[in-house]
Amino acid sequence: MQFRRNAAFWVGIGRNFFDYREETAHRLLELLLELTTYKWSRAIRIISSHRNLRFVATACVLSIAQGVMEAEKEAREALAQSKRKNASFQSLAQECHDLQEQLYIQVLSHRVRDVFAPTRLLCVVMIGVLTHCNSAYLTDDYLKYVGTALGDTDGAVRLEAARQLIAL
Repeated sequence: MQFRRNAAFWVGIGRNFFDYREETAHRLLELLLELTTYKWSRAIRIISSHRNLRFVATACVLSIAQGVMEAEKEAREALAQSKRKNASFQSLAQECHDLQEQLYIQVLSHRVRDVFAPTRLLCVVMIGVLTHCNSAYLTDDYLKYVGTALGDTDGAVRLEAARQLIAL
């Protein structure tokens, strides 16, 4: 897919999300979250290709979420390797998990039902990435959307859902 070209950039932002000044990272995320919803300002409503804009914003947010997930995984591994319980690793892992849950609720759970098939495909792929990287995401809350995608009207989404379930 074409969104992969700049995905590493957005994953990098996600991995270093808590290293940026708080207002900078959160403002960027708020802008992207706003673009993934239907609550647009008057300036954006005049754009005829709003589905493409929503797709790009969703791809950016999900790539940031992937980076945050990788940062959480690294923090948990560092915490497991440490002989002492380090409070900074624990707080970083918890902040990463909380942000991941927020992005899941605000973006992934809504965009998996989007009218634009490439957006739905992107969400199914991201659920697969989540479940492969962290076993904490192997719950019904995440996997139910992959099961729902098996009945999707688009063949590519159905195929990707089947691939993700086979990989489990």
